[in-house]
Amino acid sequence: MNSRYFHASVLAAHSISASDGFRQREVRFYMDLFSNWVFVKINSEPFPLHNTQIMRSLENMTRLGLARKLARKNPPRYKLTRAGFIKTVNALVSLPLQDSFSEFFFVYQFIVNYKSRIIGSLDQDVKNFTKTTALDVQFLMNETKYVHRQKELVSQEIRYIKERIIDSENSICLFKKMKADRTDPEKIFKTIQAKHPYELSSQKRLSRLLFEIPEYLREHELTEANQNRIDFFWKPKLQHLEAFEQILQGLVRPRKGQKN
Repeated sequence: MNSRYFHASVLAAHSISASDGFRQREVRFYMDLFSNWVFVKINSEPFPLHNTQIMRSLENMTRLGLARKLARKNPPRYKLTRAGFIKTVNALVSLPLQDSFSEFFFVYQFIVNYKSRIIGSLDQDVKNFTKTTALDVQFLMNETKYVHRQKELVSQEIRYIKERIIDSENSICLFKKMKADRTDPEKIFKTIQAKHPYELSSQKRLSRLLFEIPEYLREHELTEANQNRIDFFWKPKLQHLEAFEQILQGLVRPRKGQKN
């Protein structure tokens, strides 16, 4: 089960059972809990979850050496190995995230809420986890660094979208100018292709792509449809990202009592 909610649930379950190991039902508890936090939209439903999925995922972690099953325990109890602990934390905090950013906020609040308990569980289980492991986890679960990493990605995406908007606007102007000069359509397409290449140019040239649709649609794609993409896709996406960047900037500011 490759899910941030599963990874978070395993870490939370492990942190409350450092000596005795955790059970499948404790992972299920945290997944249900996190599901209730995350799915707050109207008419939304929690992610589908079955105990067999959790069991298979835990068994798979055991098979891969990421967890070990404690002997003579019924129901089975599990403990993360050092490799499993680091891999699970890495999977939880990995970037980039989905475009909705909801996973970012889920992971961020999880770090804030559970970091101390998770690191504390490692300190209590010195037989299986060295001080180095705790330091590695502390480094990975640093909420300030996590925000900075996301902010860098968002800033990069903002720069990219701004360039796309400028490029699209310039291509519209170029098309209208060349058409007013009665330039041959094929030359117009090739000129735009050369000056304003689009993302799939390496797969299929713009001029070739345009000649695959009826002639009356070509101008529409390069002008009206292109402008609509700017107004109804790129610009709203840009506003969304800029708002997200401002939220991240607010999270960067140290909270009262915060330790990094």
